[in-house]
Amino acid sequence: MKRLIVFALLAVILLTGCGRSQVGTEAVGQIKRIVKETPIICPSQTLLDLSMGLLRNGTGSMSTEDLWVRVQTADQEATLKQAQASGQAVKITYDTQRFRLCWHQREVTSVEVLK
Repeated sequence: MKRLIVFALLAVILLTGCGRSQVGTEAVGQIKRIVKETPIICPSQTLLDLSMGLLRNGTGSMSTEDLWVRVQTADQEATLKQAQASGQAVKITYDTQRFRLCWHQREVTSVEVLK
């Protein structure tokens, strides 16, 4: 009986943790840094630190909030590095997973460099 209860609770926890909690969320900001994270147990991943404030020609909005998202492909990473070097703003679309053990919860699905 105890095994059945433990199994049922574990199944409920795992099933409610699967899937995405947000899909197609958009954010616009400037790139602060791109980090290669290498944890001990989990595989390496590339993370993007996106500042939600935009500064153009010395004016704009400052933000105290940053958004950390996982970059999935080398093409996205190259586009983001180019935008970072030129100081251009980017518009990213990302999905948020409900539960992740190794990977970051937010992952980039598309990148657009704004002019």
